[in-house]
Amino acid sequence: MAKGKSNKFYAKILLETVKDLKPAQIKIAVKNFATFLIKENKVKKIDQIIEEFERYAKSSEGIQEVKITLAKKGDLKTVEKIKNSLAGKIEETIIIDESILGGFILQTDDKIIDASLKTQLLNLKQSFN
Repeated sequence: MAKGKSNKFYAKILLETVKDLKPAQIKIAVKNFATFLIKENKVKKIDQIIEEFERYAKSSEGIQEVKITLAKKGDLKTVEKIKNSLAGKIEETIIIDESILGGFILQTDDKIIDASLKTQLLNLKQSFN
């Protein structure tokens, strides 16, 4: 069973195991899960499995993780507009990268929207060539 199983596979197993348990039961379930990972030779992947577990748990609760890259810190209006345009609960990570000059870059699990001034200028430059 150890070969070919992804970290996401193990994360889903853990979430399904603990989702309706009481705190005292969770402790036992996590201990059993750790033993299971040892048997599956996946202990070295525990950090990645935990990251997948956190993502999967948030996703199952309808929380979407997004990364928003901005050119400067004080652009909170842009962040709020972006969050309001997305459906559901949003958990954002803000990254400041002055090299994008302005605008924003939005990253979700499955797409990237690059509305940065840098990209727009590069596109304009290419259209003249």
